[in-house]
Amino acid sequence: MASRSQEEDESEKSGLASGGGEQERTLTDKEQKLLDALKDLNMDPRVEGGEDIGRLLRGLTKKTDEERKPRVSSFEYSRPRFSSYSETGTYHFLKLSAFSGEDNKGEATWDAFRYELHALLTEGTFTEKQSMLGLRRSMRGTAGDILRRLGPDASLHEVLKKLESTYGNIEFQESVMRKFYSCTQGAEEVTAYASRLEDLFAGAIELKTIKRGNAEILKQVLFQGLKLDLKHIAQYKYDTIDDYDRFKTE
Repeated sequence: MASRSQEEDESEKSGLASGGGEQERTLTDKEQKLLDALKDLNMDPRVEGGEDIGRLLRGLTKKTDEERKPRVSSFEYSRPRFSSYSETGTYHFLKLSAFSGEDNKGEATWDAFRYELHALLTEGTFTEKQSMLGLRRSMRGTAGDILRRLGPDASLHEVLKKLESTYGNIEFQESVMRKFYSCTQGAEEVTAYASRLEDLFAGAIELKTIKRGNAEILKQVLFQGLKLDLKHIAQYKYDTIDDYDRFKTE
């Protein structure tokens, strides 16, 4: 009997070593609890031993190639284009006053902003890309919204044209000339009155109703609009001084 028992043990070992049979290990307590939980979720995994539950866990945690792809926003940016500036290590651009078109404190008016921009562009120091970068950095509020709506590929010419049509002088020539010739001094000082008149004069020049060098008209309107007492005092100077700026200060 002892000899037969030894032969059976050796036969079983030989069968396992040759691959003739595979002995399944029993489930641990944790594995059994997991299996019971899956069944409670209406899942019916066919698990008979430890090897089966191992394959089940690997299948549950396996990710497909599609699932491994990074999650990205649905918003698509256009392909950026970069410029290289080998002559300098820093990226220079126009430094402009803040402008929103909303008359906020500390911000430039459209006329002041446009003059500042025009003066810098006339110098020819910056490229169009540098000029556009300076514009974007200075725009605020509704003016910034205009740039945003035009898009990142808008040219400097397109941006300036849009800004001019929004904030520029849209009055008719007759209206501007009427305001200019009817301008009179109010309660303000002569310097404030002259400044207001010069703004109207600049608007008339912009609309090509008055030539830029025609300062004699400006001097005449300034004199005619003075308060009556000042007008009597300035009569002699008006007749003897030809230069507008000199007449204004004296």
